[in-house]
Amino acid sequence: MSGVIFGQDDVLQIETNLVKVPVTISDRDGRYLTGLSKEDFAIFENGKEQAITFFEAVDTPVSVLLLLDLSGSMNQYLVDIGKASAVFISKLRDSDTIIVAGFVDDKKLHILSEPVLKKNFKTLIRLKERYGDSFTTTFDAVENAIKYMSRFSGRKAIVLFSDGELYGRGASVKSNFRDAEEDESLIYTVRFGNYPISLPADKNRNWRSPLTQKEKNKRVKAANDYLNGLSYRTGGKSFEVSQIDNLSETFHLISDELGRQVLVGYSPEIQPEDGERRTITVKVSRPDVAVRSRNEVVYKKRK
Repeated sequence: MSGVIFGQDDVLQIETNLVKVPVTISDRDGRYLTGLSKEDFAIFENGKEQAITFFEAVDTPVSVLLLLDLSGSMNQYLVDIGKASAVFISKLRDSDTIIVAGFVDDKKLHILSEPVLKKNFKTLIRLKERYGDSFTTTFDAVENAIKYMSRFSGRKAIVLFSDGELYGRGASVKSNFRDAEEDESLIYTVRFGNYPISLPADKNRNWRSPLTQKEKNKRVKAANDYLNGLSYRTGGKSFEVSQIDNLSETFHLISDELGRQVLVGYSPEIQPEDGERRTITVKVSRPDVAVRSRNEVVYKKRK
């Protein structure tokens, strides 16, 4: 068993005319529906039904990037994060591909475990406490994660775990949303922790604490809007965990959902213009079901 030490040291933009849409279907009680075939689906673009030319059922493997906030503010939770991550990975199917990565304050995406089939996953992820962190560069990490996942075809997802500290050295909320809209990855977000509790007082990063309630409410809203926005734009889902003990359960819910989605694709009957935005609606020929997917597509011609 190898070890990796990490320490101090709903819009889709596509470049082809095949639009692939991940779809989650559940009944009124929230139970996922499986066993559906291509004939159970209908997909509409700008209100006009399209011929389904691509279909991957729920048993199709998925590539998953588990993206963990490992900045200093998460020090006290590292053991629990490690345990919950192990639970998440254990719930994936043997044929799924898993990648584990962390991020802190240096703009980089730190790969802790390279892509490997879950059945062959033997890496021991050891998370080391960090001290002296400045701003957690969440935006840059998400940007790099989306770029990293663009190399994978088929079903793919990013699971982002963060306390919601939002900074970037080159990326921003706007650029993250744009990147999420352009990639086919589902993004699931999980927020945990008490951030934000303080603000930098000066250029030397001396901290003052606590925030006023108004400041705290503003920052919490910004964090939730950002994390919810990433999930909504990709057809994923957002979670907020109040107790670290509930993290394993949340990760289990995400892995369970990833194993119950289908991928539906079509080529538009009317050729799109470069940069054209169109609406997408997916319907299922079953009564009393809820359907979740991306709801827009933006076309981009190859240069």
